[in-house]
Amino acid sequence: MEKKTKVYAFGFKEKPYWWPEGFEFVPLNEKPSVDWLPDAPIVVHLKSVRSFIPLALRIARFRPSGRLPEAILYKPKGIKEPADTTPYFDAVIEEGEEERFVELLSCPLTLTIGEWADEKVVPGWLKEHIRDCEYCGREFVRRVGIHRELQAILWWKGTKREMSDDKIH
Repeated sequence: MEKKTKVYAFGFKEKPYWWPEGFEFVPLNEKPSVDWLPDAPIVVHLKSVRSFIPLALRIARFRPSGRLPEAILYKPKGIKEPADTTPYFDAVIEEGEEERFVELLSCPLTLTIGEWADEKVVPGWLKEHIRDCEYCGREFVRRVGIHRELQAILWWKGTKREMSDDKIH
């Protein structure tokens, strides 16, 4: 029997119909014991996002790195997540994106690979991994694109502001 990849589910009353076959559905109590730290990623339903944030902050305090837990926000189709909640998640998936869900959970590094997207120097071991792992390679390229797009937007807004200031003086 093939061992399934453990994934905690926060805010799900039962295993959803779309849950992929190769992943173990582990319901996570809204208030786990104080000393509990996750040993697997957490998928959080949008309806429970406000309950998850204090838990995520508590977990980060107990980690030597201070990093929030690896987490994916799941939202029903057509529903927008509150902007102030996205920093607590490594990824956001919408109903119908089950294939992306599988990709994000198929390698333990995929959820955290985006943290390297804005770095000038990427370590050799990571370059090799990105080259060899199709999931991390795709996610890294996607995150670099998002980072560059954000930089361009910020640059453009700054340039427009400078141009406006020049006309005033």
